[in-house]
Parts: sequence; C-alpha cells; structure tokens
Amino acid sequence: MACTSAFVGTPASLRAPAATRSARARVSVRADASPAATCVVTPATVKSRSGSASVKGTVRKQNEDRFASYVNTTAAPGSPFAIYGVYDGHGGFAVSEWLKTNLASVILEEWPKADFCLEAISQACLKADYTLIQPPGGFLGAFGERGVGGAKCGSTAVVAVLFEENGSTKLCTANVGDARTLLVRDGKAVQLSVDHVPDDEAERRRIDAGNPNLRKSLVTFTEGSWRVGGVLALSRAFGDAFLKESGKFEGFGERNADYGSGVGVNAEP
Repeated sequence: MACTSAFVGTPASLRAPAATRSARARVSVRADASPAATCVVTPATVKSRSGSASVKGTVRKQNEDRFASYVNTTAAPGSPFAIYGVYDGHGGFAVSEWLKTNLASVILEEWPKADFCLEAISQACLKADYTLIQPPGGFLGAFGERGVGGAKCGSTAVVAVLFEENGSTKLCTANVGDARTLLVRDGKAVQLSVDHVPDDEAERRRIDAGNPNLRKSLVTFTEGSWRVGGVLALSRAFGDAFLKESGKFEGFGERNADYGSGVGVNAEP
C-alpha cells in the first residue's frame, strides 16, 4: 500500500449545495447507490492550481498508485477545462496506470452525451471498468487470465472535474472505493466522498442482494475487516476481474451476461 494525494486549489469560496442528477439521466441511480459524488458551484470564474505527492509503502516493491491532471485552457463553456485524478492501485499498477492514461479521455467522450456532470463521470467509470475486466483477445484469450494486469489487479479512484457553466465555475467530484475527496474552506476540511467498503452495512446488503447462495454471505469478516469473497476490503473498485462478470462467453459454460453481476463489486461512483 502506497500513499498518494493531490490537491486542487481555488481562491473562491465554494458554497452552493450539492446538485441532483437530471431526471433523464442515462445512468440509472439505484435507491441503494452511494452518495459519493458531489457538485459544488462557485459564484464566479476561478483559477485553479494543482499539486501532487506520492510515497511508496513498506510492503510493496513498487509504487502501485498514480495521479493525473488534464488541463485545457481553451475549453468551451460547459466542457471540462480541468480533470484531476488519484488512483490507488492494488495487486499491481496496471489498472491505476491505465486509469491515469485513459480515464480523462473517457470522461471527455461521455461528457456531451450526458445531461449532467455526475452522469458523465458515472458513465465514464462504468465504461472504463468494462474495458479493464475483459479477457485477452484472440483464440486463446478465453483460456487466459481476465483483466488488465491480471484478475486480481485493481484500483480505487477519485476524480475532480472543473467546468464553466452560466458564468460560474462548477466542481464535480466522484470516487470509487475508499479514495477520499476533501474540500478545504476557511481553513477547515470537509469530506465530499463516501468510502465504498464492506465495513459499511449498506454496502454489505447491496452485495449480498445478488447472492445466489442464501446460506453463505459473499462478505466475510477476515483479518480484522469485512472483505468481499474473503479477499477484497473494498466494495467498489476498478479492475479486480475475478469478482466481476465480463459480459462475454468465456469458454467455460454459460454465465450471466450482465456486467457487474459477479459478487456485487462494481465501479459505480
């Protein structure tokens, strides 16, 4: 486990309440979805500054975490002029590296299709994760290990997007997993994110809602914490293909083609 952090600074006060999704949103929001995405509105155009720092932990031989920034000073009103991301990898760095390189582009691709910023980010996260967990291509792909970096390679994520709309600068944030977003206002830190972990009883209920075996929970208390499949201490994450369906026939019998059906782990913010 490594430690990665980043900040996005704005000199203006962020003071408007969180906005709601459009009623026409293309990404369905379940009643049990986590409120881990926020939109903050500033009263006027602001300038942003960003910085980052990362420290390798003492257990892994390599740093599995990544951070990324995208800035477009000529972005049209309504389009992102800055996208920042922090990706906390586990089981290798392949998934966090992929997110560093590609997630901002996927968000930009989904942005014009969405009615609201949080819809665009959510759709981008699901689309990115679907790509990350696919089996290798080719004839022998069905017999290979599924997922970028292997079936047990994954990452959490936190994303912050800045864009201009109706003369104001808006900040949209979303997280997948236990990566956190903090808004510092008047010298005080306010957490905008909600951890996606099986320690949360609501997340345990969500995961077990699709459990075909009513005699045994999909979440077990192991090594001092709740873990999905007795292994993963996250209830939502990118990658971790061994806990997710790919939506494709994989050469060993008929499977449920619904992405994310697996054991309830998905990459929905």
